[in-house]
Amino acid sequence: MPIVDQLRAEFWFYQQYVKKDNEIRNLSKKVIVDRAVLGLFCYSNMLGERSEVSARIMLRARQRQWVPGLYVFLTARPEILRERLISRQDSGAITHEDWENGMSDFIRTLHRSAEDVARESNSPLIDTSNKSPEEVLQEVKKLYDNFCITS
Repeated sequence: MPIVDQLRAEFWFYQQYVKKDNEIRNLSKKVIVDRAVLGLFCYSNMLGERSEVSARIMLRARQRQWVPGLYVFLTARPEILRERLISRQDSGAITHEDWENGMSDFIRTLHRSAEDVARESNSPLIDTSNKSPEEVLQEVKKLYDNFCITS
């Protein structure tokens, strides 16, 4: 991908996080947001030293004062994610061949990145591998309730 396209993509993602952050700042109550700036750190971690564009965006992101909050990472073991992605109807029709031809590496790297960012940011990480959606919901709700009480 040409550097201009990479730059446009990175800045677009960054601006979406800034926009969401600004909207949250204007609210007077606690809200649950599906993704936050820590997600951007996870994806950018995957690029490592290979992407100057990502490194510049991440430098800008680290300099911004983001809305503080509770960040919860949901993950699952890569082999569980494989089965979930292949069986889903809304995941872009990922096949066994897609998994063998690069998707597995992407998911493994993203999984490690999420673990690293959760650890570095002292954020909870919930492994959903052997849990029902209802069990995950209860864990997130408990974390959210505790966060609301203490902040």
